[in-house]
Amino acid sequence: MSALHRLGLAGRLAKTFLRSKLTPLIVVASLMLGVLAVVLTPREEEPQIIVPMVDIYVPFPGASPKEVESQVTTPLEKRLWGISGVEYLYSTSLPNVSLITVRFKVNEPQEPSLVKVHQELLANAELLPSGALKPIVKLLTIDDVPFMSLTLHDAQQTPGQLRTLGEALARELSTVPATAQVKVTGGARRVVRIEPDLDRLRSLGMSLAELQPALQTAEAQLPAGALVAHNQRTVLEASGFVLNAAELKRLVVAVKNGRPIYLADVASIVDGPEPESPIVLFGARNAGFEPAVTVSLSKRTGTNATALSGAVLAKVEALRGTLIPRDLKLTVTRNYGETAGDKSNELIEHLIIATLSVIALILLAMGWRSAVVVGVAVPVTLALTLLITYLFGYTLNRVTLFALIFSIGILVDDAIVVVEN
Repeated sequence: MSALHRLGLAGRLAKTFLRSKLTPLIVVASLMLGVLAVVLTPREEEPQIIVPMVDIYVPFPGASPKEVESQVTTPLEKRLWGISGVEYLYSTSLPNVSLITVRFKVNEPQEPSLVKVHQELLANAELLPSGALKPIVKLLTIDDVPFMSLTLHDAQQTPGQLRTLGEALARELSTVPATAQVKVTGGARRVVRIEPDLDRLRSLGMSLAELQPALQTAEAQLPAGALVAHNQRTVLEASGFVLNAAELKRLVVAVKNGRPIYLADVASIVDGPEPESPIVLFGARNAGFEPAVTVSLSKRTGTNATALSGAVLAKVEALRGTLIPRDLKLTVTRNYGETAGDKSNELIEHLIIATLSVIALILLAMGWRSAVVVGVAVPVTLALTLLITYLFGYTLNRVTLFALIFSIGILVDDAIVVVEN
């Protein structure tokens, strides 16, 4: 048997590239592509693991938590367990509403899982009591977790003022490309409260039930047909939206003795912050607590969280002095883009340190030729690995970073064994 056949597949490949003139070009190209992959690969904190989770909200007005659990939550749980691919069910029974979360197994397809839940609810609509409203179904993914949170806080601002500033900031940040959802938490939302005057209603011979149809009509916006003239067709729409409290006061709720009864005649209309807003406070070490509002941002799938966080902070800085007052305090309470970027840079730094350490060790123990072999093999292998992960759509996150760090030891050991052989 010839020496070539005794080498085996790995030996024949090594012999082919050992004296090939293309080998230096392949090494340089691999290193350049690896550097390009490091620059282009998105960085994020959470791995892109497909675990479909479906939230189901079932409103049940006027029901206590015990009634919600017995009449809504428990019957639906029994039916939802029968869906194929379901791994866990989580439920919470609150006053007036039931919340059920259906979690499917890892790598179950997202949209088919959502369709299964929809079909199961439609096929078993009779399980819901007569007072329950139509269920609201929402699919959750890993990208629904906010990657950045900005907290506005100031002791001189009221919860209503902070909420107004937070909502204005959220509208501006939603225009930043690649942002998916922008939510505002805390503060006092603006509400229009209608407080009926019972004595006035009795004097006019009216009841509370007569107010509801008028208020529902005020929120309607209906098509009114089309106007065709001179070879042109114009679509008409009858708009009934009440835009402010002043318009609501002039809303006609009934007609008595030939004259209209306005809402302002039988009720007080108050336009302002909600009376019982959620309490959200911001506190720091050696400082007191201040009223606060948090703006949370989620990103689109596969977006570079590091680059997106930089774009968001640049947008916030541009709004300083105009939309955001200069004296208003703004604290970044969560920035997964920054932490993901720091971890990625730390990984690259450790890769370089590990490679140089192995090269120095081989140089001292086995000579410069062996050190050159290790100095070429380790960086090229890592560069090609990063290139392949980028081409397959992987991101640099806590899972892939751990895998790369773990592979350094295996790669170094393999290089030493090859040189020794």
